[in-house]
Amino acid sequence: MKTLSKMSAVLFASGIILAGCGSDKALEQQKEDKQLTYTTVKDIGDMNPHLYGGSMSAESMIYEPLVKNTKEGIKPLLAKKWDISDDGQTYTFHLRDDVKFHDGTPFDANAVKKNIDAVQSNKDLHSWLKISTLIDHVDVIDKNTVSIHLTEPYQPALAELAMPRPYVFVSPKDFKDGTTKDGVKNFDGTGPYKMGEHQKDESAEFIANDAYWGDQPQIEKVKAKVMPAGETSFLSMKKGETNFAFTDDRGTDSLDQDALKQLEDTGSYKVSQSVPMNTKMIVVNSGQT
Repeated sequence: MKTLSKMSAVLFASGIILAGCGSDKALEQQKEDKQLTYTTVKDIGDMNPHLYGGSMSAESMIYEPLVKNTKEGIKPLLAKKWDISDDGQTYTFHLRDDVKFHDGTPFDANAVKKNIDAVQSNKDLHSWLKISTLIDHVDVIDKNTVSIHLTEPYQPALAELAMPRPYVFVSPKDFKDGTTKDGVKNFDGTGPYKMGEHQKDESAEFIANDAYWGDQPQIEKVKAKVMPAGETSFLSMKKGETNFAFTDDRGTDSLDQDALKQLEDTGSYKVSQSVPMNTKMIVVNSGQT
């Protein structure tokens, strides 16, 4: 169940979650169908991970970075290993050779360069992330080796490259006019789930990627259902129509504390709270006087 746990961690990371553990018929049917449904107040939005219009939780099922942050530190993901130059300014990544985008396009060094170049072409949008101001250029060494050159050493470089966005990878075939800053044609990443049907402001489906390079997802379909916060979401959970609710990265709760307690008191639900992961910042524009 590794992949399920990984996916759940992605979805739950934003804050308080309420998960159903009862035996309601609707819930049991979803288990048989290997489907998981969650309630969300907002539509998933634009799934272009090089911008900031979409649900980060949803994007994290589709797209992946080179490396990942764990409790034990930075670990390999799309890059199986990396080297750092003596001066701390060049990071050379050795990529997995068994990864494909959802549209069948090979994931390789050229795809990495194209994506990072696309992010950097719009770097003012990403200036909250310091590494975006330090990347000088990207070199393709060979098919599965790529180097990122910085203008100065930066110790948190790997941690920032491991963020859920923007340094994640979209199929080059999805680019518009060679870039992503004006949108993408489709949402093809390398992750364990592919974008399925999306009915704006109603629902979105994520389908298990049967060609995924890692552990095959145990849940075949994840569905996000858009519904108003409060009583509608409460009744949906109570009836077993949705499996869980959570606070997404855009800061909107589907259920208030009283509703959470009522559902937990039934004995059919469990409330969990993750370690806070958001940082609030006040940034001074030192470029203006």
